[in-house]
Amino acid sequence: MVIFALAVGAFAGTVNGFIICKTRMWPFIVTLAMAEILSGIASTISTLGNGMNLLGISSYLQSIAKGIIILLVVYVDIISTKKMEKTKA
Repeated sequence: MVIFALAVGAFAGTVNGFIICKTRMWPFIVTLAMAEILSGIASTISTLGNGMNLLGISSYLQSIAKGIIILLVVYVDIISTKKMEKTKA
């Protein structure tokens, strides 16, 4: 679990650095935005877990459901990014 937390932190820092370098935004603003994004993701995942606990779903199936939801969100983001790139061109 600690390694996963370190990996997420390193990824967030890399994304922050990339955004700061490419857009020349203030580092403080980018860091605050990333903190809010990650806070929203954590809140959503914990709410899903609490809801599934109340429904009596086993922890194994909860992990599978959370993984599927995360994959769906990434897929929707990829599709929407491709559509936006097509409209720019």
